[in-house]
Amino acid sequence: MATYRPKLHFTAKKGWLNDPNGLVYRDGWYHLFYQHHPRSTLWGPMHWGHAISRDLLRWRHMPVALKPNDQGMAFSGSAVVDVGNTSHLGSGRDPMVLCYTQHGSVEQQGLSWSSDGIFFRPYPGNPILENPGIPDFRDPKVFRVEGEILWRMALAAGDRICFYQSENLRGWEKTGEILRPGTVPSGVLECPDVFPLTAPDGKAYWILLCSIAMAPAQGGSRTLYLIGDFSEGQFVADPQLQASIWLDEGADCYAGVTYNQVPGGRRIMMAWQSNWAYADKTPTGPYRGTMCVPRELRLARAKGRLVLAQRPIEELKRYRGPFITFDTLPERERVVALPGECFEITLNSDTPYACRFENDSGDCLAVGLDEEGQYYIDRSRAGQVAFSPHFYPRAVCKRLTQDEELAMRLIFDTQTVEAFFDGGRQVMSAQVFPKTPFTRVRFTGAAQGTVYQLKG
Repeated sequence: MATYRPKLHFTAKKGWLNDPNGLVYRDGWYHLFYQHHPRSTLWGPMHWGHAISRDLLRWRHMPVALKPNDQGMAFSGSAVVDVGNTSHLGSGRDPMVLCYTQHGSVEQQGLSWSSDGIFFRPYPGNPILENPGIPDFRDPKVFRVEGEILWRMALAAGDRICFYQSENLRGWEKTGEILRPGTVPSGVLECPDVFPLTAPDGKAYWILLCSIAMAPAQGGSRTLYLIGDFSEGQFVADPQLQASIWLDEGADCYAGVTYNQVPGGRRIMMAWQSNWAYADKTPTGPYRGTMCVPRELRLARAKGRLVLAQRPIEELKRYRGPFITFDTLPERERVVALPGECFEITLNSDTPYACRFENDSGDCLAVGLDEEGQYYIDRSRAGQVAFSPHFYPRAVCKRLTQDEELAMRLIFDTQTVEAFFDGGRQVMSAQVFPKTPFTRVRFTGAAQGTVYQLKG
């Protein structure tokens, strides 16, 4: 437990990690780039770290892709495979193109490219999009709409998300913008993403993801989403749907963005499992920063309205090992020995329930549904908590669905807990730092389920 390094959640070999960047699929490999300071466990001169994987769970570390230069640090951005080489960069194989923020005296957008997807060279005509005179102008998400030949970009610009289009990834013109929803607390918008999903009735919608860095008293950093339409380079929220909703109701899920160009129409998201309110103080070791488990996104209904549902990628089930089934009664607790530091629990219940993870050091992490109909994660007694006054002790969210059966799927990995409630219609993520590994879970309430070992 000295470093708390997870087994199936991505971490840098050493140094600092925050936002996932440049999520793209090519030739059987998922590429993950990420904000990285390789020489410190504190935020500093931002590089782009790089790793590749066949299944999004076992990663191979690659050379650093982008480094700070005379135009600034390499802040967040995105990656695409330029099919047809519209950018006319290189010859032969279609290049992989990174679009990112150059954070210098001002923030502007730059481009680097590669023929092999490993070693990248900056475009000599950088910047590809100059700053219009505002302090916050960053995190380009580049994508293509199916059936179009133009490239699209969503970009965070202070209190709004701006949209651009390009024929060649090198020259961009503005097509629209959307202001921060009035229901959202003040803060700098970051890390936008725009993508299509199909509702259960077959109707197509577009989703706008957006992260917001708020004051610690407002929750620190969180990610929200809107459901609407994207047409002719402009996103319009659907007035019949909710104005906005948090992507994850826990304390630790930020900068969520999705993969480009994944075959089969899968929409896979990764996010940083931390919070700017205390990210630089977590007691980890030679590394600091963890990614959430990769999640597949879909639209679902809750109380008749559309919500963005999340579930761990299907590939995670391949890592299941030995398991224990359990059955509890309302008036009786059931204690189950945990199969290690990396495990999964699936649970169904007809009544409120609680799962209390315990060790012999007196630590306790509680997850469940209370009598008021609120899902919760309580980490107030889950080990090391005093390293920051903003390490929020308890997260709660009102249950959205009215289904009689209560369902939960929980992933725990050394120091990360992610709870997917009611088919992923609500999700809560948190970091925990127990003094010694949890060895048992105490179930209360009428529930049936399974505890799986996850082979890290």
